[in-house]
Amino acid sequence: MMKIAAATILYVIAGVASGASSASPVLSTVSDTARFSWEIPQGGLGTDVSFYTLSPAGTAVFVVTAAGASLVFGNYAGRLVYQGNIAARNVTFTLSNIQTSDAGTYTCGNGGATSVIQNCGQKLVVLGKPTTPGRPVSTTPVYNQQVTLTCSSTSTTVPSDHGLTLTYTWQRDNTNITVTSPGSSYTYTVSSRDSHSYRCRARESQGLESEWSQGYNMEPQYGPYAVTLQPSTLSYTRREGQESVPSILCSATCRPACTSYKWFKGGTVHSDGATLTLPVADRSQTGSYKCQASNTHGTNDSSSVSVDITHRASISMLTANSRNGSVTVNESDVVILRCQLDNAGKPRSVIRLLNGTEELTKADNSLTAEYRLESAECRQRGNYSCTVSNNIGTPVSQWVELRVKCSPRLAVTVPTQLKYAATLGGNVNVSVSVLAYPFPTFTWSRTNCTSQDLIGSSSPVSDISVTARLHLTDLQQQDVGDYSLTVGNGVGSSVTYTLTIVAVDPPDQRKLETPCLYSGVIVGSTVGGILLTLLIVGSVHMVLYRKGYKFGHIPEETASRKSTRNSETVEMDNRGYSSLDQINGPVQYSNLEESEKQQYSQLKIYENTKADAAADTSTYEGTVDTPPVTYESVRVSPYQNTEAHSQGNQHMKHSYNSLYFRNESTMTGKIIEYYKGARTIYVWGILLNGVASQLSSSPVVVRESQTASFRWQVPAVTGGSVPVALYVISPSGAQVLLVNTNTNNHLTLGNYTARVTYTGDLASDPKVMTFDLRSVVRSDAGDFICGSNGIADIIPQCGQKLVVPGQPTKPTLIGQSAPLFERQFTLTCSSTSTTVPADHGLTLTNTWRRDNADITVTSPGSPYTFTVSSRDSHSYRCKATEGQGLESEWSQLYNMEPQYGPYAVTLQPTSLSYTRREGQESVPSILCSATCRPACTYKWFKDGTVHSDGATLTLPVADRSQTGSYKCQASNTHGTNDSSSVSVDVTHQASISMLTANSRNGSVTVNESDVVILRCQLDNAGKPRSVIRLLNGTEELTRADNSLTAEYRLESADCRQRGNYSCTATNNIGEPVSQRVELRVKCSPRLAVTVPTQLKYAATLGGNVNVSVSVLAYPLPTFTWSRTNCTSQDLIGSSSPVSDISVTARLQLTNIQQQDFGDYRLTVDNGVGGSVTYTLTIVSVDPLDQQKLETPCSCTVVIVGSTVGGILLTLLIGGSVHMVLYRKGYKFVNIPEEIASRKRIRNPETVEVDNRGYSSLDQINGPAQYSNLEESEKQQYSQLKIYDNTNADAAADTSTYEGMTDTPPVTYESVRVSPYQNTGAHSQGPDHGTK
Repeated sequence: MMKIAAATILYVIAGVASGASSASPVLSTVSDTARFSWEIPQGGLGTDVSFYTLSPAGTAVFVVTAAGASLVFGNYAGRLVYQGNIAARNVTFTLSNIQTSDAGTYTCGNGGATSVIQNCGQKLVVLGKPTTPGRPVSTTPVYNQQVTLTCSSTSTTVPSDHGLTLTYTWQRDNTNITVTSPGSSYTYTVSSRDSHSYRCRARESQGLESEWSQGYNMEPQYGPYAVTLQPSTLSYTRREGQESVPSILCSATCRPACTSYKWFKGGTVHSDGATLTLPVADRSQTGSYKCQASNTHGTNDSSSVSVDITHRASISMLTANSRNGSVTVNESDVVILRCQLDNAGKPRSVIRLLNGTEELTKADNSLTAEYRLESAECRQRGNYSCTVSNNIGTPVSQWVELRVKCSPRLAVTVPTQLKYAATLGGNVNVSVSVLAYPFPTFTWSRTNCTSQDLIGSSSPVSDISVTARLHLTDLQQQDVGDYSLTVGNGVGSSVTYTLTIVAVDPPDQRKLETPCLYSGVIVGSTVGGILLTLLIVGSVHMVLYRKGYKFGHIPEETASRKSTRNSETVEMDNRGYSSLDQINGPVQYSNLEESEKQQYSQLKIYENTKADAAADTSTYEGTVDTPPVTYESVRVSPYQNTEAHSQGNQHMKHSYNSLYFRNESTMTGKIIEYYKGARTIYVWGILLNGVASQLSSSPVVVRESQTASFRWQVPAVTGGSVPVALYVISPSGAQVLLVNTNTNNHLTLGNYTARVTYTGDLASDPKVMTFDLRSVVRSDAGDFICGSNGIADIIPQCGQKLVVPGQPTKPTLIGQSAPLFERQFTLTCSSTSTTVPADHGLTLTNTWRRDNADITVTSPGSPYTFTVSSRDSHSYRCKATEGQGLESEWSQLYNMEPQYGPYAVTLQPTSLSYTRREGQESVPSILCSATCRPACTYKWFKDGTVHSDGATLTLPVADRSQTGSYKCQASNTHGTNDSSSVSVDVTHQASISMLTANSRNGSVTVNESDVVILRCQLDNAGKPRSVIRLLNGTEELTRADNSLTAEYRLESADCRQRGNYSCTATNNIGEPVSQRVELRVKCSPRLAVTVPTQLKYAATLGGNVNVSVSVLAYPLPTFTWSRTNCTSQDLIGSSSPVSDISVTARLQLTNIQQQDFGDYRLTVDNGVGGSVTYTLTIVSVDPLDQQKLETPCSCTVVIVGSTVGGILLTLLIGGSVHMVLYRKGYKFVNIPEEIASRKRIRNPETVEVDNRGYSSLDQINGPAQYSNLEESEKQQYSQLKIYDNTNADAAADTSTYEGMTDTPPVTYESVRVSPYQNTGAHSQGPDHGTK
């Protein structure tokens, strides 16, 4: 060691204030050169005193003598160049090849340990690269709120009190961000809903930059926005019970995914879920709907959707005087009819109160209608109705029956004098019709005597009319005279009527009937029907004979009903009875020749043969033919039939009678005379019976109230001549004109007199019929034709059709099927012509509009077929126009909402790639939406296989099974469409399926020299792929990259290759994963390499000796001690394992006698191979010889290295090296290679040190080793405590300590014995081991 005079090393620990630096720190990087320079404080250095510079570790760096000479120490030599001037108190030097161990404060000393120069020195800061920051961590990012990102890096600059500051640089999407504060936390307001990647790196002031951190993918959370509806239509109008509103899908952009969708109607929750489903249209659905999307960050509403359901009104009740059903009132009572609606319909309805077809009142846009009858009258009885219509479906109606109580009175048909003519011996039927409600009772009586039975009968004619009948037969003189009919119904007083039977002679009867002319005239004709008018003594009887119709004309006297609104107007009722008995006899045509009879047409008359039959029914007895229509009889004449015409009681059984009418010009003359005389206005016509005439000219088309001008040429009839008299016959069969073709004189007939102006010329050739018909009405429409010479013959090709146009009905517009995008669709516009006649020949064409703009169509007829070229909704309507006629109203709108398969499939968020680490942050929920009608259903597919149903893809905490390509498929009845692919990549560790040795795992036993194949199989290689390493301890046997297997082959197993083998897989995702297999190699016993070939032990007579032999074997063997010679010793030894393949056998001999010296045998057997026997010899020596033997066994203790808190001690004992590491927290015992070496797997020639075994240090327990040292020198040595295992049979890994004052710092493991074990000279007897 070099000594420097007057120099004292000042040991200063870095950071102690007394040695604080006086200059700014020196900054340097590793391997660079640092330049130090500072001033020694004034008075800090004594005179003629050397100056020392001390390192941060407190060791001398260099010394400068007072004379200015410098000396550099230790590893600073060669690196330090002194450049200072001690005289000027300047310390300057450079230090090259800077290492981190150089860092710290360099301080000053001036000669003694206690003499420290204050504020003298300088700090060296060795700059290091900051650690790569971890992935930035964040508070939950929320749109429009502040978020803080934290970047964490650690300085590697030394010393730790370097005073430098870490600042951070930030990037967003790989673009630098300007931040106001460069600290580790970056706080800002999230101003975008988009995802961004953030990363950071650290920089030390005046120092180095770290690597960039891994990216942090920030996906801001936000409340719902962009709430959209599909379909996007915001208004729907539907008719109740018909097509429903389509399902409406609500979607919103939100993160996290919206957890709730609710539909509100008028501000109240209507339903949960994203889809609004309204079933078949119902009025309760009318209203305004909104979808509300919500998540943890708020709510947002969609636009309003208006739903308008049109529907009919519904009638709550129709009442008369607040009662419904059948309501009875008294005559003259006030009656209030009231119709109350539940609802007025949508659109609002028109309410009409009706009496039959007569409208009493109406109310628009109201829920009620009311009508007041000031004084109820008997004939106002009937069914009153309330009809409500708003053109939505058919009108709805309710009825109330009004019954008016009234006292009996004669019907207006009954003459004031009730007289009946009869002949003595004949019969007479007496009948009286009475009005009354309720129906009355009838009592017939007579004051004079009579031969008749006065029990009459009655039958109802209508609800308020009843006819009383009395049948008198074989009249005698006493039966002639007055009869009384008393009528009572409990309303008011009963009334009595007097009826008189007048006896007449037969000649008088003839005179009575003479003026009863029978004239039959056909007053109208339609195809298949005849209207017959019988003129009987001035009373008109008509019967309609027409297929499919029933019609009976009842004269107004029979059962007229009083009009409700105008009590003075008498209306015709269609009920009543009459007989035609007066024409039953043949007298009417008895004077006609048979040849003349054949000129008459025959008409069959059907009679009701059941006297009491109801008004609407008929029976037919004895008839050959079934009547073409239901029979309704006409009224009786004032004078009923006498016996002369009755033929008694058999009269009603006649099935039919034939009537003949002469067809002569004389009859025509009589008709004209009747007209001129104005005696009676008769209606004339001709018998058509279904025969039609083809017309000779184009139709005349004239609207109502206008004038129709007719013009046609009259053709010649058969024989080439034109008839003298030409008739113009109207479509109804009425005669319009009668023109003389010779003189062109004409006569306008019937109700045409005031409206027809004849301007034709039939006297000249060609004969042209021309006339104007003014004030045309719809009933005028039809074919006007010609008749010749009377009214029986039709002239072919003569006449002209009158067409009266009407406005076509408001069209109904329907679609044949659901409209489908890019497919043909047909709209049908249905309107009905109201033009008359039905065979008018005009054609309806249609005009179309879309969204109120006219459409040009190739064919104006209905239907309209086109290709749906847009997915948008459009409204269509149509109207009908008749050629040369009128236009209808526009139809109601048809809102066409084309259906289509899904398109524009979008995802929210829009990112198409996600990378996550297993078990950490999950992929955000992804909402799929598409534009489609009807609404779509959704499925998510993963790698082509269905993954989940529903619009939202939800992946929980990241899991490797989630890795793949995802697509959303939207579908409806019209097809499917896929979204873009979303790639999800979940990184994860590998997992080891099994590590095997020769295909077995766990503990595997093989024979020595067997081939052993180690195989590591992964379940998966991890993502990214892992590196597989097969290890023996820490020795790498083999490795495999990007593989699922790794394999290693031991060609020949060796006993010392027993141990734990491991497979480790790592891909830098989390911690490596490992599995182990234990390999056990069977081997026969053999001496350990540490055992000498000659097993000799020295002992003194009377002393003790411990014999031990170490053997390698597996399984561990048994030991047997034996001797051929006699011995005083007990040969029961012991053994203890040293390792899994090594065991030591021990035998303790005590108080050795002469006979105990010599050979001993140790037999070892473990069942593998044969047993082996070893010979050990105990040799007797004198104590002096033992001393000589031990002399050269010098003990040298050397400190060969030091670490903080530990000393490695090497003991040199007789040329054998013993090492013990005495270090807190560690245990380590060096065993010489002879003890239990393990054979190296990859290089069998290399011997490795095993960490198991036993040894004693008895040879250094005595003081001889350092007896020649002075006490002062002894103190320079460190003291090492040696702890012995005092339990000979203790397990290798355990120790016991007896007599120890201190607890050992580490678990004790003994080291090997020497070849010659201690003799009694050092043993100190049996107690030796306890020391």
